[in-house]
Amino acid sequence: MGALVSIQPIKYLIIIGLCLSLWGCGLTKPKPPRAAVETAIAQKIAQTQALLRGQRPTSDTSAASFQVSSVKITHHQWTTLADQPVVEVEGTYRLTGERLSRAQQRQARAFDLYLQQGATDTDWTLVDLNPG
Repeated sequence: MGALVSIQPIKYLIIIGLCLSLWGCGLTKPKPPRAAVETAIAQKIAQTQALLRGQRPTSDTSAASFQVSSVKITHHQWTTLADQPVVEVEGTYRLTGERLSRAQQRQARAFDLYLQQGATDTDWTLVDLNPG
């Protein structure tokens, strides 16, 4: 009976420690919301299209003939770039739009982006690895 009583406090301390660790990971290193990732993917596609056309890249995606959909985040990992904390986000997405064929809309495309968190939980910025 004495051994059983001495194990109980240790078990509770371990459970509390694990819960605090898991809770702390989510608060200090959050995963970007899906909407922020969708916006970043659309921004990256618009920048790439502008570069291919020989135009100056912008972050304006309002005139785009596509929409990013079905975003699935498969991995996210916090790291640093230029001494700034960023999160690398990997996954897949699909494009929809009038100018895309059904085959193009069904195609799952991979993405690998770096995002930096802003002042709020919903404020995220795409980090451009190739400025210029």
